[in-house]
Amino acid sequence: RSTCEAEVIAIDEATKEVLSLRHRCDDMSLPDTSIPTPVFNDNSGAVQWSKNTTTKGLRHVNVRHCAVRDSISAREIAIFHVSGKVNPSDIFTKEMRDTAHFCVLRDSFMMSADSF
Repeated sequence: RSTCEAEVIAIDEATKEVLSLRHRCDDMSLPDTSIPTPVFNDNSGAVQWSKNTTTKGLRHVNVRHCAVRDSISAREIAIFHVSGKVNPSDIFTKEMRDTAHFCVLRDSFMMSADSF
């Protein structure tokens, strides 16, 4: 199994969560659900797979993960690539050897004392 396949499965799981939240918001007449919800992924192969209609190169990916493509077609979600240099989730999933990079990611989460 490839990392791209794992990322496709992760996008599929994220899509399910997004759709669930969109339905709840719609039921409560909360934010406008007429625009696609952005979903970000740092694996360019998985992003390209989700936008393409071909399965070339990822023939072993289960058909059930094609729900991602259906949600894109229905304009419920939009998949975007995020570079590893600016991916805030890396702070939770990767070893941070570069202190400056860690500080940039950390500061993207931190609130200033003036906010309280």
